[in-house]
Amino acid sequence: MIFSFTQSDISDCYRYLHTIPEPEFCEFKTSDYIYGFLKKLGLSPVKCAKTGIYADICGKEPGKTILLRADIDALPLNEESGVPFCSAHKGYMHACGHDYHMACLLFAAKALAENKNSLKGKVRVLFQPAEEGSGGALPMINEGAADGADMAFAMHTEPLEATGTILYKNGGITASPDDYKVIITGKSGHGAEPEKCINPITIASEIIRRYNKIKETYFKDVQCVTTVCTINSGTLNNIIPETAVITGTARSFDAEIREKLKNILASCARKTATEYGGKCDFIYNALYPPTVNSEAANDILIKAALKTEGITSVKELEKGSMTGDDFSYFAQKVPSSYFKIGVGGKGERYPLHSSKFKIDEKALIIGTKLFVNICLQYMANQN
Repeated sequence: MIFSFTQSDISDCYRYLHTIPEPEFCEFKTSDYIYGFLKKLGLSPVKCAKTGIYADICGKEPGKTILLRADIDALPLNEESGVPFCSAHKGYMHACGHDYHMACLLFAAKALAENKNSLKGKVRVLFQPAEEGSGGALPMINEGAADGADMAFAMHTEPLEATGTILYKNGGITASPDDYKVIITGKSGHGAEPEKCINPITIASEIIRRYNKIKETYFKDVQCVTTVCTINSGTLNNIIPETAVITGTARSFDAEIREKLKNILASCARKTATEYGGKCDFIYNALYPPTVNSEAANDILIKAALKTEGITSVKELEKGSMTGDDFSYFAQKVPSSYFKIGVGGKGERYPLHSSKFKIDEKALIIGTKLFVNICLQYMANQN
């Protein structure tokens, strides 16, 4: 396949996208840029789910449809990466590599569109909003963005792995990232007279202590996690407050474990509050399901990766990640592969969601060519 662009061209695109990070369903500049890029390729991009976009590249010969996804939203984070093209939107940053995903997919679309006469079937390039927040995959699917797709692929940066590394896993690769809130009500009063009050902070502390034992007690040999992430209460150092609020996350790969986690968290909080004379409201927000990969899709990924210049290692993960990704909805609809690509350059590497996150730009051409080779391998498998 002939490529009419260079590493520098992809870097220019990546750097521009990096400067304009936007939050979920507000990715207006980003969406406009993607739409204009695809239009220049002679494609007919479709807008959906507010800021989402997809477009089809039709081959000369009929065949099946492969869907490639890139997410487009950013994180509410002040950038400290030190790159000269840092975020121009104060308080937001592409700290998860979505700018990398977009740049790779846009230039893969360019290569495929310019060589469409050699393609068999259809390639759908899909740019999804709100992966970091409430989720944009399901709204896009509900508006028809995945209709007709036969297989789907998505990549995710892994900054702690060297450039040229591909990580995959059969079965569950990301967990269900549910969250919860515990609202504890006690009896407020003067800090000098605790015996006349019911201190919700004391109750919250005991709930947290018991939460920290849940994994060891109930799920010792099960891959799951419960984490307390915030606790808020009080206004002054001599006032016992009326309420305290705990929030956190509960993650697993199995529907039965997911339900059991929810029930144990709720029961523990309510029982503890009652023991201390307080009351408790427990709210559980079940977000998207685990991402479960197909062996058939992973087989295409592996074969494509081994043919991609710059990829030096293809490794199977021993276990899935407790992070979540709503690509899971695409994986529920069609056989899919969600994989990780190393973007860690020389020097110190910072993890996903770090304010110092950055990529090795040499990984851009690798990710772009891998997307293209996945499509070619998928089409070759139809012969």
